[in-house]
Amino acid sequence: MTKHLIIFLGLLISQICTYGQDCEKLDSLLVIGYEKFKSEQFEEARSIFDSIAILDSTYYKTYNGKALLCIYEENCDDGLIEINKALSLKNDYFEGLTTRGELYMRKNDLVKAQIDFEAALNVNPNYARAISDMGVIDYFKGKYKSAYKDIKRALKIDPEDASIIYNLGTIDYYRKDYKKAIINFNKSLSFESMHNTYRIYINRGASKFYLKDYEGAIADYNKAIELKPKNPAVIINMGMIYYIQNDYKIAIQYFDKALDIDSENKAGFYNRGLAYYNLKNYTKALFDFEKAYELGYNDACKMIKDTKQKMNK
Repeated sequence: MTKHLIIFLGLLISQICTYGQDCEKLDSLLVIGYEKFKSEQFEEARSIFDSIAILDSTYYKTYNGKALLCIYEENCDDGLIEINKALSLKNDYFEGLTTRGELYMRKNDLVKAQIDFEAALNVNPNYARAISDMGVIDYFKGKYKSAYKDIKRALKIDPEDASIIYNLGTIDYYRKDYKKAIINFNKSLSFESMHNTYRIYINRGASKFYLKDYEGAIADYNKAIELKPKNPAVIINMGMIYYIQNDYKIAIQYFDKALDIDSENKAGFYNRGLAYYNLKNYTKALFDFEKAYELGYNDACKMIKDTKQKMNK
């Protein structure tokens, strides 16, 4: 935390202490924390949320902010700890229920996620964020029409919620309507109050990749890597662009980087194996395919057999 931030927080805390630790003053400080969060000043946001918790440990709303930070950091377990603090203080806190549902959704526990989204909507039937999240749940269940309907309804309620527009773009992406996906990702990026922009760049880059706009995909992946340099998935995606263009040596460099970050990334091993295979380096290819299969990538089985046949010729 910088010296200026310490002074800034000190002034805010002093102001609250002067007027008393009432909800109105804590709400004002919370708004500042969310503004920092939405503008991706995450450490500043964390310091503010922590300061609120010190001032009043029963102020449940600050734990929601801390949980949202955990979502950004992809630390769902700690996020659940934080949001459960909020819900233990106020069990009908619909924003908190929605945040917990999103954490469960990130953990692929769609049953618990849906329970929380439905509970949030029982408290506030017009809460756009929960409606949109229910649309995402419907999509993963194969209920495509209701998914689109839910997200469109959410946008009518809150047309400037960048995360809802992002959800719509994500569904367009999964439907393989990449042009529409890019339009919605562009819209979501146009809002300053959008956190986790690296996810938008990843998905927009993937959409461009499937449209064979490789230069555009590389530009988006580079932006995502700049924002989140230790995300192996986007680095693998970058490698695949070079792989598709038969530049196997450059592709391997990216797969190496991904595996340096996550030494058990099965996609990284499998894709690097493909690159080595195309370079006719069958020894290294076989090692990678066997490692990918060991980690649960069943598609590698065919390549193991094929590589062994090549080596025996």
